[in-house]
Amino acid sequence: MIALRYTSPEQAEHLLRSFSAWLLIEPFLANLSLGNRSPRTIKEYRKVLHNYCLECDCSLHVEVNRLRAWVAAQQARGVKPRSIATRLTCLSSFFGFAVDEGLLTANPIARLPKLKLPKRLPQALSVLELRDFFAAVDACPFPERAARDALLFRVAYYCGLRVGEVTTLRIENVSLATGFLRVTGKGDKERSVVIREELAPLLSAWIGDRRRGWLFPGAGETSLSARVVQQYCREYARDAGLEGRVHPHTLRHSAATHYLQGGATITFVQRMLGHANLGTTGIYTQMADADCTRIAREVKLAI
Repeated sequence: MIALRYTSPEQAEHLLRSFSAWLLIEPFLANLSLGNRSPRTIKEYRKVLHNYCLECDCSLHVEVNRLRAWVAAQQARGVKPRSIATRLTCLSSFFGFAVDEGLLTANPIARLPKLKLPKRLPQALSVLELRDFFAAVDACPFPERAARDALLFRVAYYCGLRVGEVTTLRIENVSLATGFLRVTGKGDKERSVVIREELAPLLSAWIGDRRRGWLFPGAGETSLSARVVQQYCREYARDAGLEGRVHPHTLRHSAATHYLQGGATITFVQRMLGHANLGTTGIYTQMADADCTRIAREVKLAI
């Protein structure tokens, strides 16, 4: 054991205790990387935890009053409630890891009052806006992208897929014979999604005689990246006069809303989207009802 030259064992213990939260950040993130967390999520968690240690406390043994003061300071700086809630979720996971490791007896975040968050409906496009968007996609001036983008964004919309789900589709996941896509969603959970009639000939032409590989290949042997799809989506939205309003996830929200407006059951939409909780899908019924109310008020009847 290394002899301490300038600090006593008590002082060394105090130092370790004082910086215990900071020292646990990288082991915590390494544990996350073993799960299903993306590199982007881990990067964001690292940023949140570093800022927390600098602004609040570098020790795991933080007083609840200090945590309350930290939350109040965030609010005073104008940080949005949802951003604060996201940071608290990160901290709760971090302190929970410390509890699992036997470094704490209880999670201090559990003693904080729940933040009241304003209800926010996901943004969806109207049918006319969606037509304008796809008209811009179909007018793509780049031959090497035109057919792929026309299919990719239609698959994302008609099947209600997340951008990560559509970019990682493989040819083996497509069964034109049965009319289903096999989609791998969050937590590596698989689900089957119906292939609409509009998509079948486009998929058949795009796949050709290929039997394996990425449905939408990128550079080398990788799939097309989500970042590239997001960039192209912004470009088409700009060309359609919808700049700032359309992201790949907007197509998923729009699909859910339009299916419900068209008479689909909420359980069908739940299964299509891959929601484990029916309550998560329920928010789209609010969107559909709100749109019906708006239409009822705006349309002038003849009687």
